[in-house]
Amino acid sequence: MHYGVPIIGHFFEKPEYNAKYRVEIEPENSNMKYKAIADIRVEGRTETDEYGEDWLGNAISHTYTYRDVWVKRLYFPNGGSVEIQDQSEPLHLGESVFVEDSHGRSWYVKLLREPIL
Repeated sequence: MHYGVPIIGHFFEKPEYNAKYRVEIEPENSNMKYKAIADIRVEGRTETDEYGEDWLGNAISHTYTYRDVWVKRLYFPNGGSVEIQDQSEPLHLGESVFVEDSHGRSWYVKLLREPIL
């Protein structure tokens, strides 16, 4: 069990969690944008990159921490919802990603800084 809060970017953010966030969605081949709510899965990962040795022969490395956000379900303003089957890449705050729902429709999803608590 991880302690912390399920809010992206919070000082005490959990490394992995499920949450609801406000998103902006745009159907593929359309200029209509809608505000919606998404169920998301946040997964943290760490990578270490070794880039040399110090004067004692010890490895020098940098550790990078990443946060990947995956959209699981979209909830539309009219009360409907759809499950997401495929996502092209991880989503990050303020950026858009291409997803495909369980009915074969494609959407651009932009994650907003608005958690639904």
